[in-house]
Order: sequence, then C-alpha cells, then structure tokens
Amino acid sequence: MEKVAKSNKNWETKRVKISEIHSFKDNPRTITEEDFNDVKESLAEDGDWGILVVDTDGTILAGNQRYRALLEQGVKEVDVKIAPKKLTEKERRRIILRSNRTKGKDNFDILANWDESDLLSGWLSEEEIMMRIGLNEAESQYVDEDRFNVLMVMPPNSPQLKERINLNCKSLEEYLKVKVYVSKNGVSGIMEVIMGIV
Repeated sequence: MEKVAKSNKNWETKRVKISEIHSFKDNPRTITEEDFNDVKESLAEDGDWGILVVDTDGTILAGNQRYRALLEQGVKEVDVKIAPKKLTEKERRRIILRSNRTKGKDNFDILANWDESDLLSGWLSEEEIMMRIGLNEAESQYVDEDRFNVLMVMPPNSPQLKERINLNCKSLEEYLKVKVYVSKNGVSGIMEVIMGIV
C-alpha cells in the first residue's frame, strides 16, 4: 500500500472513556423518540460498528445520537476519530453538516429483491417500502368494481400534462413487466404495446 504523506488533516482513531467526550451543545440535528429507539435497537442487534467524530476538546461533531444511546446502555469506552488540531467554529459546523448529509440514493430496483424484514430493520418505513418498492398490501386489498371515479386537484403552478395514463395492474408480475418496459422505453407508445406486455 502506498504511503500517504502526513499532514495536519490526519485524524487519529483512539479508544477513550465515554466520560471524556460530550455532546455538541448546539447540535442542529434532532431525532424523534421513535428514531432514537431505532438507534438503540440497532446498537443492541449489531453492536457499535460506527465511530464518533470529536474535536480535540472531546466535543462530539458526528454521532451525538449514538453517543446518547451508548450512555443509556452504560458503555464505558468508545472508539473516536479525533481532529488533528483544535477546530475553528467554521470547521466544526462544516463537519457537523457534512456528517449528517448523505449524497447517495437508494436503488429501489435492487432493494425490491431484498426481504421486507431486512428493509424494515434498515429503517425504511412500511409506507416508504409500499410507495417505492412493493405492492404486497395493494395486491391484497379488496377491489371495488364501482370505484372508477378519481378527482385530482392540481395547484395552478403545477405542470400541465399533455396526457396522463393510469394503469391498474392485476398482479405484481404484470406491474413489474410494465415497469421494466417504461424504464427502458419511456411512456411514449405504451398504449400500442400494453396488450403485448401484460
């Protein structure tokens, strides 16, 4: 492995007593009690595989909620990444903001093949799974043959649609076939080919 030149940007990883570190008093990141319970459950199931990021004075910049959960669990020591120098307030804020933002996106086509219990344990909500991935509840719903009238009210600044197509699939298999077609070809011409797809 190639040697990396040392600079003042190298953060040290160290095991410290939990009493030596403390939460950032102006932490802009909040958490609901339900989400905090998810953090505690994750720690109980998988252990603390993350690392807290701290300034040289022990102020936590990333991992404040995990720290709180670890305190509640009575943990005595934790792994931390310590800043290479005392950070300025501007540097602290930048790191705090960056550590709490994810730039990636979930690929729901891949996640659709994962077990629903795994998705739920990964903190996706049932509603998010239904909206982005599954039709399991929708498939089991009673279909009211008389329920065909739909009123959509759009605000005046919404994009005006040239054409709108609603397709109610009879099965997940039918839905997936249509989804694959549309992802490859777009919606143009779908009416001409829909009978061949489903």
